[in-house]
Amino acid sequence: MANVLLVGPPRSGTTWIGQTLGRARGATYVHEPDGDHQVFALRAKRGGPRHVALRPGDPAPRYEALWRGAFAGGAPNRAPLARVAKYCFETSSAEEHAAARWGAAPTWRMRLATAWAAPLVAPGGAPVDHVVAKSVQASLAVEWIATRFAPTVVVVERHPLNALASWLDLGMGGNGPDALALWDFAQRTWGVTPPDPDDPKVVRRAFNYGVLAAALRGACRDHPDWHVVRHDDLCVDPTARFRALFDTLGLVWTDAVEQFLQGSDRDGSGYRTQRQTATLPDQWRSRLAADDVETIVATLARFPYDLAAFAR
Repeated sequence: MANVLLVGPPRSGTTWIGQTLGRARGATYVHEPDGDHQVFALRAKRGGPRHVALRPGDPAPRYEALWRGAFAGGAPNRAPLARVAKYCFETSSAEEHAAARWGAAPTWRMRLATAWAAPLVAPGGAPVDHVVAKSVQASLAVEWIATRFAPTVVVVERHPLNALASWLDLGMGGNGPDALALWDFAQRTWGVTPPDPDDPKVVRRAFNYGVLAAALRGACRDHPDWHVVRHDDLCVDPTARFRALFDTLGLVWTDAVEQFLQGSDRDGSGYRTQRQTATLPDQWRSRLAADDVETIVATLARFPYDLAAFAR
């Protein structure tokens, strides 16, 4: 089995890319096994931030079990207690999930969910040749995952102004414990002073994005065998550029890939993957004020790896 780990900051186009790669012959797509919608991810991250920070060799048995299940094929665990845990999780609120993840006294539903949640498993039926596992929460642990499971790593980049326009529209990446964990990571890793909690939201969101983007660029610098793809480039000519990516990764093109790309090239909004792809690379120009662009550029310029190069 040849597995692919697809990683990028939130709103980088990873879902669209992952769903496309997951339609290769013999492939299955596993959507964010470490994401907020997965009950075992809550258990694996209990007491810590959404963006887990690990270095190769760090012990993390539950996080390891999470990714072992993902690369096995990522099917739901149907054991009776696991199904109860999933039900309790899905009938609880996002606020209850966050509180339980950070160790607050959980409700009875969350006590059962965190106690009985089980990792994903291999699917039944025909064997899977390739797993394409996609994450927007593994930027600070991608080297750990790669070292432990040896997938082919694909890192997705997107024009930061496009990604941050989406963050601002959707209210993503503000304050709270998860942001504070990113700020601490930036201070410890690169000596970058975090923003003030009272700074404008565009500053805080740009800083949080910068932490994830810089971590991925640093990891790619240390691993030249990894593959870096730009969402904006794929949007210019999706069929031709995805065919080239398939060839690079050793994946086999199918009619399902072609149909998916054609079907997704239409109007959409929010978290939907449908978009008029040709309009995406310059969309930030109509979504961000000039002052916001200036602030984002200045914030990203504080990070290593030339994150603000796009502004030259």
